[in-house]
Amino acid sequence: MNIFNLKPARPDTNIPVISDLDAMVAESVPFRFGGKVHFIKPISVLEFYQYTQALAKLVDLKDAQSVSGEELVDCYYNLFKAVCDTIEHKDIEKMTTAQASALFALTLDCVTGKVHGDKESEKKKPTA
Repeated sequence: MNIFNLKPARPDTNIPVISDLDAMVAESVPFRFGGKVHFIKPISVLEFYQYTQALAKLVDLKDAQSVSGEELVDCYYNLFKAVCDTIEHKDIEKMTTAQASALFALTLDCVTGKVHGDKESEKKKPTA
């Protein structure tokens, strides 16, 4: 006996989608540093975990009494290495604050899907 008379939900294709996770195509995102083109790769759940662990360590540094430049470079390297196979420790050592900040923002946008969402939005814009 079904007291509430509930029917299985059927997908309604007329409902506007807030976020289309299917549109987040697994594509590498290129960036240039040191005269070389690097790629932020699509990552697995395990690599996402490694990225978030490296991010947590970086955030923890803000509470440290003193942080050496080497510790900071190591944290950024571990973060970037989780999503980019070609980045090297010496690359991070050579980066300016603006470059490290820009790469940090780009990796975060890639990991969260913002870059792919922005690409999809660009495709849908009418051309003049």
